[in-house]
Parts: sequence; C-alpha cells; structure tokens
Amino acid sequence: MPLAAGTYRPEYQNPLDRWLIVPLLHVLPRRRVDAMTAAASLARVARRLDPVGPPPGLPDWRCVAAPGHTPGHATFFRGRDRVLIAGDAVLTVNLNSARGLLRGRPGVWGPPWYTTWNWPLAKESVAALARLEPRVLAGGHGRPMTGAGTAACLHALTETLCGGTSAVGPGRQRHPAARTADQGPHRAPGS
Repeated sequence: MPLAAGTYRPEYQNPLDRWLIVPLLHVLPRRRVDAMTAAASLARVARRLDPVGPPPGLPDWRCVAAPGHTPGHATFFRGRDRVLIAGDAVLTVNLNSARGLLRGRPGVWGPPWYTTWNWPLAKESVAALARLEPRVLAGGHGRPMTGAGTAACLHALTETLCGGTSAVGPGRQRHPAARTADQGPHRAPGS
C-alpha cells in the first residue's frame, strides 16, 4: 500500500497534483513538507482489503476493485438489494463543471477529471460497476440514486465514456426511472 504512508509517488499523480500540489511542495521548506507527510501517514492504521472476501464487519457486502480515480480505489456492493457504494468512481453530482456543480442537477457522472489518476482504467471501472446492475447508487459526491433506472444510467454513462462521445470523460446520464433520495423522477435528457 504505497500511498498509505502519505508520501508523494509521481507514478500515481493526477492533474491536480501536477498543476498545484507538486509546485507547492517545491516552494515549501523541506522540513515543512516532511512534517506534513508524517502527519498524513496512515501506515499504522491502514489495512489491505481481501479482494474476494467481504469488507471487515460487513459480511453481506463485497469489495469491487474500481481503479482509475485512484490506483487502489474500491467500491462496495451488496447483492441482496443491489446497493452500490461507489466512492468517486461514479458521482451523482457533476464536479467536472462549475455550472453543473452549481445547478446540482441529479444524474450520473464519471469521476472528477482533475483528480483522476488514470482515465482508461476509470472508464473500465465504470463499465464494471454498470454490470453489477445496481438499484441504489451512492457516489462519493451527490445524493444517492435509487430505482429501476439507476443501472440504465450507469450503462448509458459507460456508453458515453467508452463509446467516444466524451473526449475527457466527465459524461452525465439521467434516466426517467432513477430518483435521488429527496427528489422525484429525473426527467429524461431533452425533456
């Protein structure tokens, strides 16, 4: 678990690291950087998850690897009621545009492009999560989405990301049968 120690690893950098974090680290005093790194270390508490077994304390759930946003990104799926906790692999609010964020329109989007480490892997992960056919989707940002259209939204997002209709990858999908926790049905795109 190379990132648990809080150290900077160039092979895992994302756009935000390249544009802001690394330049900032170069202007800070070395002792300050070392102190921040030591304070951020999770090496003593982080533990590897069993890739085929349930997460600790959650016997009905399974870990589903979803690398791309980060190298070791994991999601959690409970098959009995088709609940997917996706973290930043899939979002239900658009963090890829200021207008989308301010509007807060519900839908399904890919991970934030500015903090995504590997776009090809992120796209593959969205496709793998869509194949789980979730009825409940809790992304890392945004309100949970429920309903029969939830899986259809993920499949449509997969098509957007992998089908070449989105150059960067922050596509959005909504489906009339999917709902957020506190809102009625989403309107179909264009309606």
